[in-house]
Amino acid sequence: MAYSNKVFETYKLISNEINSLGSIDSKPLFFGLSININGITVGLITYSNDLIVRATPCSLPMLKDLSLEQHTYQKRNFIVRSGFFHYDLASEHTITLSELFEKTYLGALRVRRLQGEVRASTLNKMPNIKLSLAKKLKDIGIATPEELREQGAPMAFALIKMEHGDKLAESVLYKLDGAIKGVHEATISQIDRQRLKSDFNNILQELSDENC
Repeated sequence: MAYSNKVFETYKLISNEINSLGSIDSKPLFFGLSININGITVGLITYSNDLIVRATPCSLPMLKDLSLEQHTYQKRNFIVRSGFFHYDLASEHTITLSELFEKTYLGALRVRRLQGEVRASTLNKMPNIKLSLAKKLKDIGIATPEELREQGAPMAFALIKMEHGDKLAESVLYKLDGAIKGVHEATISQIDRQRLKSDFNNILQELSDENC
């Protein structure tokens, strides 16, 4: 699908506003034209010329404070919530676009630092890890079994939720823990499940509340 002239006009307007944050560029992505700061995607302009902002640990509190609507798209017969939120350029906001994109960028850098620069590996050979879950792990910087073990299931699950915004089933948390232990998710005891849920909720709250 081709972009309209309005999309490029919007991109130029935004890039001029945020150019003090670093090197600004763009590239075509799945559902829009990306807005990148130093090579990291912080937002997208959709084909319909709507701006959507990426949620990261640093920007998510701002997005919630602004009560922005989460971007959704249809995949086959399902509605999928993306890791982006709609930002109406025509409306007045208490937070400037430059401030929001700066937090988005800092949050993305934090995730990258936490997980490290990694290469493709054999995550999908671990128990419970199918290709789709291995891809989500790679998206947050976990590309080897060793890195998954280092981060732990609760942290990995929290970062996937914040990066993708998908309504991931709770069972994914147990799949990750089982993969680390080398067992099937069904063998995870109820006590361990409760502990994993508690650890996940605490980590998610800390990532959301932490000052950037």
